[in-house]
Amino acid sequence: MSRAKKVIKNLFSLTVADVASKGIVFITTTYLARVLQPDGFGIIGYANSFVAYFLIFVNLGFNIFGVREVSKSPFTQNIKNYVNNIVTIRGAFAVISYFLFFLIILFIDKPEEVKFVLLITGFNLFSNALMLDWVFIGLERMEIQAIRQLITGTLNLIGIYIFVNERTDTALAATIFVIATAVNACWIFLYYLKLYKNFRFELNFSLWKRILKSSFPIGLTNLSVILYSSFSILILGFFRTYYETGVYDAAFRFYSLTMMPIGIIQGAFLPLLSRSSELGEKQAVMEKYNTLLFLVGAIVCGSIFTFSEPFSNIVFGDKFIETGWILKFLMLSSMLAFFNQGHLMALSAWNRENLVLKCIAVSGLASVALNLIFTPIYGTIAAASISVFCEFLTVILFSIFTYKLLKKFYFFKLLKFVGISAIASLLGYIAFKNGVHSIFSAFLSFSIYILFIIKMKIVNLQEVISYFKKKEKTANEI
Repeated sequence: MSRAKKVIKNLFSLTVADVASKGIVFITTTYLARVLQPDGFGIIGYANSFVAYFLIFVNLGFNIFGVREVSKSPFTQNIKNYVNNIVTIRGAFAVISYFLFFLIILFIDKPEEVKFVLLITGFNLFSNALMLDWVFIGLERMEIQAIRQLITGTLNLIGIYIFVNERTDTALAATIFVIATAVNACWIFLYYLKLYKNFRFELNFSLWKRILKSSFPIGLTNLSVILYSSFSILILGFFRTYYETGVYDAAFRFYSLTMMPIGIIQGAFLPLLSRSSELGEKQAVMEKYNTLLFLVGAIVCGSIFTFSEPFSNIVFGDKFIETGWILKFLMLSSMLAFFNQGHLMALSAWNRENLVLKCIAVSGLASVALNLIFTPIYGTIAAASISVFCEFLTVILFSIFTYKLLKKFYFFKLLKFVGISAIASLLGYIAFKNGVHSIFSAFLSFSIYILFIIKMKIVNLQEVISYFKKKEKTANEI
């Protein structure tokens, strides 16, 4: 299959799956928030945020490392070696992490309900240790990732809708999420066994050393990303009310939803980024990669920013009234995240994990310090403001380091798309204020945005995909 066809196929698979699965997640979240109310919803968000820090040690950077190595050398024995050793490492880390997690839960000063939800959510550590989606991403079998996402989302929706009916069902909701993730991990593991016949725990310490040496900086980077993107939820859960945690987490769910296009584009481009080696080739693929990210991110974030209050009210109801203004801050943060996540993945694919870590660690430490100082006092307004500040700080750092590597700045390209989105969103907002429904007004903004992009020739779609049509007998060939 040619590069163009494979990229289009992967983009299609990931897009259909992500849209469908995120749509299911959106429905599940809406129902759950209304049933559990802000405080119950806040407990779920607090538990997920808490466990996320332990998941870092289970996931570390194994997924990115695995994708990179499999895409470079997709031979059966090579894949088996990585799977056997990576699953062994992750399994050991999961056992150690849950033990430490259990001890911490025993001694923290929280209600029994909260502790119970935390302990249940912690079982996701073991499911993640078994997850083999990275193998199929490396093989560019994106349809496997698509099926995985749909299975998880569907199981969650069915379970939540049938069994969760009132505020007292918070722990049951957490249990359903954990079971769905476990079923998903087992399914993809069994599919791997069907293809590759066997699996065994393996202690190849020389390979472990190489895996850990490459994965550890990625893991630290992921930790730093969580610190500056969602550390605020953890602090709100510790020092403020679960109501505040709930309304902030509801806005953060919108933020996470806007990350969907990033995952789609990254999934399709990661193998290409991993194989690009020469400066010119890196510049070319980065240009197309960023163009797609900024094109999508500007209108998605701009529309939600503009219509945050009516969207929040439609989705979560009037008990989440504060979510609307929090969402405006997080959409500013999200737009910057399109820039940062694009640079993070590209540099990681080029074995620049240490460079990425330097950028992200600074922002992560800033988030920790600022949240510990201001969020316990000022609550959600401090948390939302710190999120924007830390994303912008990361943009500055990535711009500096990426320029040294590629001799190009991409931030001005982002501003161009944001400016066009702002004009389109403003026109849609005027329509909204004159009586047009918010959904139709947002669609009007989207239509105007696309019209501007086409008429002003900001993006040439043929140019975006032209790179993938090149036929060269180098690393460009799959």
